[in-house]
Amino acid sequence: INEPLAYIKRIESGFVPSIMVIEKIEKFLGINLTKKRENIALPKIDKSKDVLTLGDVVVIKKK
Repeated sequence: INEPLAYIKRIESGFVPSIMVIEKIEKFLGINLTKKRENIALPKIDKSKDVLTLGDVVVIKKK
């Protein structure tokens, strides 16, 4: 994949590489490491508030 050994070791230890390197690894190993993002509808935001909070955009999945 033409990346330095030190960089590969960082990836193995948990570092998330760039998309370009991920694509190289996927092609070399013949596997998929990424998945397509789902388009989700965000809830309407109450514009009367000046501040956007995490609760305004979080969608909780039920088990």
